[in-house]
Amino acid sequence: MGGAESTTIDNKTSSSELNHVSNEEVLFGAVETNNVSIVKNFKKDELRHLCQIRRRFPSEWSSPHEEAQTAYQRACLLGHRDIVQCMLNAGIEVAQKFSGGDSRSTMRGAFMFACQSRSMPTILALLDAGAPINKDGSCSLAYADSFLPNISITNLYDPRQAPWEFLYPI
Repeated sequence: MGGAESTTIDNKTSSSELNHVSNEEVLFGAVETNNVSIVKNFKKDELRHLCQIRRRFPSEWSSPHEEAQTAYQRACLLGHRDIVQCMLNAGIEVAQKFSGGDSRSTMRGAFMFACQSRSMPTILALLDAGAPINKDGSCSLAYADSFLPNISITNLYDPRQAPWEFLYPI
């Protein structure tokens, strides 16, 4: 009988994990397709939890060209203002940022993602929500050079590591 109880608990855990994974898929899919109605259907606490999960996406900011982003950061990067606003209304931290530590975890806050999108409605939504404009973020030296040509860039870290530069969004 003890084995049957264990199996039942394992099945419940597996079912819960599957539901969480499917909700994660749904949220990232909604962000990619700019489907705000799907995002609005999430409960606030569930949306806050899901917006802490990061996935890897192609990015010229990183070295190699892939970085971890949350659904909120992704929405900012894609300039999906209505989704960003929905997430802010749910209580997502306006300046959401994760520390770096490896070449796929650049240290960019949501405001830097929004500035990269060049979506003024998204940038203004973050500013209205209190996004700090004086916080820097990291990017690859190659991206910094392409973004700001003809500036002198120095590697602040060990030259044997991936070369990084710190930029301010504005």
